[in-house]
Amino acid sequence: MYTFTILLGVPYLSEEEKEYLKDVLAEDEEVYILFRPWLTRMVIAPLTLLILGLFLTEVYIGFIIFLIALIWLVFRYLEWKNTIYALTDRRVIVKSGIIRINHNEAPVNNIQNVFLRQGIIGRILDYGDIYISTAGIMGLPTIIWRWVKNPSEVVRKINAVLGKVKKK
Repeated sequence: MYTFTILLGVPYLSEEEKEYLKDVLAEDEEVYILFRPWLTRMVIAPLTLLILGLFLTEVYIGFIIFLIALIWLVFRYLEWKNTIYALTDRRVIVKSGIIRINHNEAPVNNIQNVFLRQGIIGRILDYGDIYISTAGIMGLPTIIWRWVKNPSEVVRKINAVLGKVKKK
């Protein structure tokens, strides 16, 4: 059975996600980081639009904006619920997708750089995207963790895990 030494954890995993991890991870693989994107950041824009739609005086335009925002909000929640970021002693993983599953991974030994992209709003709200570039792809990021809360801390933890794993 795989083991969890989680530095960053998700509050819960559904049975479907637990089964997915059982299928993907090797028996002796150790999970160091396992988390989801930051939900609050993902829903700020749809919620703002939803509230705007409620307060517009033009009923039809307000209703249309409200419906669009509601669909966007549901989509963002499903996107959050179906996205998992993980770092094990062997690989870095992104699992996402609402209707179809997108599974992207790279071996830990191939990781060349870990860097953070944070805009002005990201700096204010303390979130960002983490890019993990690997050898063999001309330095282009092959793994992207989007909407990461407290990204500087996550990058430090990734680098600590990579240092520990590459020493083995």
